[in-house]
Amino acid sequence: MILILSVVYSLNQPKNQILTDRQCYLTQKQCDILVDGSVVTVVFADFPIEIEESLALTISHDRKYAFEKAWLEGTNMFMGRTPLFVSNSQQQVKDVTHQAELFIGACSEPRMRWKLVIELYDVQTAQSHTLSVFFQTDYS
Repeated sequence: MILILSVVYSLNQPKNQILTDRQCYLTQKQCDILVDGSVVTVVFADFPIEIEESLALTISHDRKYAFEKAWLEGTNMFMGRTPLFVSNSQQQVKDVTHQAELFIGACSEPRMRWKLVIELYDVQTAQSHTLSVFFQTDYS
């Protein structure tokens, strides 16, 4: 119950690009998430996000993090977990970029709220970090 209230509270806050540490609410193609002083960037190929289409996105983060996994889940209706498929990862001098795809299914709710969950592992401190990108899809 507390988790549900926390998510509802978070979704009703002003829609700044960075809401709090480890969260953001997507208001454009790109979302920057603060993780222990480092920025993780999530860029969606298309915005607004459409349902029942393959969606390409990139996730970029500092090299001190290892990408573990990511998935999509509904926040206003249970839709299960849809995995994010990483097709390519490239390491640069300071960061790593992952090319990924996601499929967002349709449901009976015309205005669906979603949370993309990303798990990173800090190889220096051996800590796991869970990041959340909130967004909404509409259909009529």
